[in-house]
Amino acid sequence: MKYVIGTRKSKLAMAQTEFVCKKLSEAYPEDEFVIQIVTTKGDLILDKPLHEIGDKGLFVKEIEEKILNREIDIGVHSMKDMPSVPAAGLMFTRSWKRENPRDVLILREKNSLKELAPGAVIGTGSKRREFQLERLRSDLNVVNIRERREDIPLLVSHFLLSNEENIGILPDAMNLLHNYDWPGNVRELRNIINRICILYSGKSVSADDIRPFLHNDFQVTEPLPPKNMTDARSAIISEICTLEEGEIALIKAALKEEHYNISNTAKILGITRATLYNKLKKYQIPYT
Repeated sequence: MKYVIGTRKSKLAMAQTEFVCKKLSEAYPEDEFVIQIVTTKGDLILDKPLHEIGDKGLFVKEIEEKILNREIDIGVHSMKDMPSVPAAGLMFTRSWKRENPRDVLILREKNSLKELAPGAVIGTGSKRREFQLERLRSDLNVVNIRERREDIPLLVSHFLLSNEENIGILPDAMNLLHNYDWPGNVRELRNIINRICILYSGKSVSADDIRPFLHNDFQVTEPLPPKNMTDARSAIISEICTLEEGEIALIKAALKEEHYNISNTAKILGITRATLYNKLKKYQIPYT
């Protein structure tokens, strides 16, 4: 018998669903399990933070409807996306054994949340993480992307790297991204970069290419870059940022911030020491 499993197209959703599909296929080899991508309301509204959309089940409702309409047989979700009560006629099945459930906190100078001084600034685009941080350390200053515009070039380079596409971001495009208000926070920026990578693979992207993805009433009014930006981050903005150039700039900036400590540099870049050494060799970046 053939069973259709519905899921969203995000990397996390696909990884979870492929895992479920594999386990079901192993348990029931006589049956066929296939995956169907379903676009949800949460996938379509990219210009607002999730907590401002004002609806329940943003990432599950359309999948539930398809199950009830017998278009698909199973839905796979992250529990964090689920409403407290499933739709009438549906039920939660037993969850798989969890992988590591912890979030990652990346710090430049300290080793733990406890070591941060009162008033230290932490950036996050997640309301959930903001509440968690406030409960653990109410004396910290938690801000979003709108208040940390100097991080936008690094975020752009990071999202380009994660897409593994050779995209060039022209100065006027980076200027536009830097000065946009980002009502949807980091999530909106990530989705815009993902779309750009699909549409403009191997090309240099201008402000005119990006503008259709932004709010119609937005106009650039601020000069670029801000005065407090470090030289390393300014360099990412002011020149064409291809995938390779962005990676080199990120590595050099991380090395400088970590005083050329290889272990710490690899940690803040989210890669292993061996991978970092390979990239240093590939790009001929001095590190001693």
